[in-house]
Amino acid sequence: YTPLDQPEYEIRIVRLHPGPRRRESPIVCHLITVDLRSAPIYEALSYEWRSPFSKKHTIRLNDRLFFIRENLWQALYNLRDSREARLLWIDALCIDQASVHERNCQVSRMGDIYSQAARVVAWIGEDDPEARRGRDFLSELAACTVERYCPPNGSCWRWQHTSKWAALSSLCTRSYWSRLWIIQEVLLA
Repeated sequence: YTPLDQPEYEIRIVRLHPGPRRRESPIVCHLITVDLRSAPIYEALSYEWRSPFSKKHTIRLNDRLFFIRENLWQALYNLRDSREARLLWIDALCIDQASVHERNCQVSRMGDIYSQAARVVAWIGEDDPEARRGRDFLSELAACTVERYCPPNGSCWRWQHTSKWAALSSLCTRSYWSRLWIIQEVLLA
């Protein structure tokens, strides 16, 4: 990392380069230093770091190999577009974690970083069939009226589709939702 000249105003943003949807294709990123007061349009990533003992992956960051944890690698792999670069603020990459001074300055600015992002992308984990059923059911619920799910005759729809509720429950009980930082990251979006 090149030290930030003014860590109270500057941040780094990751340019996630495009790449194919193949797991063996390397993830390539570059760091861009910007003044937060006039930063380009970027997205902030909300995710959980998970255990420091989790599987490590390498990415190319500023033309060097850089180790990241499994969950961040999965997020980058899934967020990478096949044709266009994407600008993201990601704490594990954008903050020099070895510099206590920089880390303290940047953490104190996280409210500004998240609120100035064009949007916050929440990575709650790898996709699986149960998660897809939960997401589909959530979309179904959002599109319906109360009358459809709880008709006047008392036979409430929700009791007839317990597998859908179980899928939604599985999605909503992922460890991502138990993180304290999620309040700041998602609500400031």
